[in-house]
Amino acid sequence: MFNELYRSSTELNTQHRAYDLCIITAANESIIDTLNLSDNTKTNMHAGIQAGDTIITPDRFVSSGNWNGMFYVSLATDGTGTYAIGEQTQQNGGWTTGLFETLSDGFYWVKDLLSEQQRKVELLSQQLTSLSQREGQLRTQLRDWHRETARLHGQADRVRRELADGETNRRRVQWNLLKQKESRFWEKLA
Repeated sequence: MFNELYRSSTELNTQHRAYDLCIITAANESIIDTLNLSDNTKTNMHAGIQAGDTIITPDRFVSSGNWNGMFYVSLATDGTGTYAIGEQTQQNGGWTTGLFETLSDGFYWVKDLLSEQQRKVELLSQQLTSLSQREGQLRTQLRDWHRETARLHGQADRVRRELADGETNRRRVQWNLLKQKESRFWEKLA
C-alpha cells in the first residue's frame, strides 16, 4: 500500500520546494516562537524540547492536494517519537482534514526531507573526513618545514661561527705579522 502512495523524490522536491525543514533542539528552541503556529502548538513543541526531544517540522504550513496545514515529528533520544498533524487542541490532541492519501503526502514529504538532510550530513561527513586528511597532510608538511628551517638555522649558525673564527684567525695572523714587523723594526734600530 505504501508503495502505491509513494511519489518520486523529484516530484515531491519540485512540489515542496518552498518549504524548509526545521530541526529544533534545546540549542535553537527559540525557532519555535518564529513559526506561524497557534500558541497551543508552540507550547506543546516547547514542552517536547524541554523533555529532551528533537522537533522536525516544515517552517510554514504545507499545501498538498486537498490538505493544508502543519505537522511535526517529535523524536526522543531513545529513537521513539510522536507526531502531530494539524493544529492541536486540548480536547483531542489534534485534527486533520482531507483524505488519508493527501495526508500521506505530508509524511512522504517529511521522509524525503529527512533523507535529504541525511544526504547533507553524509556529504558534510565526507567533507569533514577529507578536511581532516588534508589537515594531517598540512601538519606533516608544516612539521617537515619546521625541521628544514631548524636545519637551515643550524647550518647558518655554523657558517657564522666559521666566519667569526676565520675573522679571528685573520686578525691573529695580522697581529702576529705586525708583531714580527715591529720586532724587526726594533732590531734594525738597535
